[in-house]
Amino acid sequence: MDKKLIISVVIPVYNAESVVHRAVESILPQMNGQVELILVDDGSKDNSGAICDEYSKNHSQVKVVHKVNGGLSSARNAGMAVAQGEYIVFLDADDYLAPNACEELSKVICEHHPDCIDFGWNYVYWTGEITPNLHKVPKNVLLGNDVLRNLILPPLLHLNGDEEHFIYDFACMKVFRRRIIEENAVSFNEKQRIWEDRPFVCHYLKYCRNFYSMDQCLYYYVFTEGSLGQRYSLDFFKIMLTSFQFYRQLYADEFEFDTPFVNHYWCHAIENMIYRSLEQKQNRETIKENILSTLRDAQVIEWYTKCPPQNAFETKVNALVVAGDAEAALQVYKKKASQKRRRKALLNCKTRMKNGLRGMLRRLRGK
Repeated sequence: MDKKLIISVVIPVYNAESVVHRAVESILPQMNGQVELILVDDGSKDNSGAICDEYSKNHSQVKVVHKVNGGLSSARNAGMAVAQGEYIVFLDADDYLAPNACEELSKVICEHHPDCIDFGWNYVYWTGEITPNLHKVPKNVLLGNDVLRNLILPPLLHLNGDEEHFIYDFACMKVFRRRIIEENAVSFNEKQRIWEDRPFVCHYLKYCRNFYSMDQCLYYYVFTEGSLGQRYSLDFFKIMLTSFQFYRQLYADEFEFDTPFVNHYWCHAIENMIYRSLEQKQNRETIKENILSTLRDAQVIEWYTKCPPQNAFETKVNALVVAGDAEAALQVYKKKASQKRRRKALLNCKTRMKNGLRGMLRRLRGK
């Protein structure tokens, strides 16, 4: 086998001086001439940039890109722009890859040359406990376009609720062919700083002819307190609507986006985000305006119109949204959110009392 460059691993780095060593050190032993590592310093204010430069100085196949801060999407795009490998792998700076990841991926690439590779991942809890994650898409076989369109894409596009075949929407647990990215101008939306992975994956899969899913968990996703994925964003409602429009624009010629399941999914996705938004303690006026603007959106009104109510509450709120009375609908949601909070507080109180009684009984038995 020749030593052509097969894999480019792209690591966006922002203020990651305490963790970037772990990510990089998981790659260095795997760099056998067929793997390059691209570190993108996204305007870090700590020592991350210097750390990246030191790795580049000591390892010829480590490249460093320094840029002004633009967010994760911007950093990934910058890494893709300089990548030379036939395939691209993304790794976040606070995560790491399995010691055999590049070797196993290279085997699949050299034997099957798939347009996209998907592999499992391990969730690393703060306690050190590790939980593997694998979906049930057929493993270790090259899947054709029919499987990609009929089994893999529908749950990813929210066209059905097939959780078993949901491939997870993380870009980091997949391998992308660089030629497909470049020929079709596939990139991360730099204006979107959260939930950016799924639109990229869906866009990329539009141009794939086949798909390969591995049965190995090669990625270690490390729990990080306060990470972007755990934060509330004022852009959530806007992103939800933009994402739906993007998916429909990409796949309108292949899939039906006006079905009972689709309307139900998005209607309840908006509803759940309203409840999450009402829990926030800050930016309440802005959040209120976001909710009202969302409930007045033509697409949202269409979802509520076509989503059959399941109970009296949904009948009431659906009627208000369809009638254009967003203010009244918001008041109904507020009342429901208050009831949810009271039930949750009561449940927590009962749980504490039950645990207290159990502890008292244990102490009494011990006497």
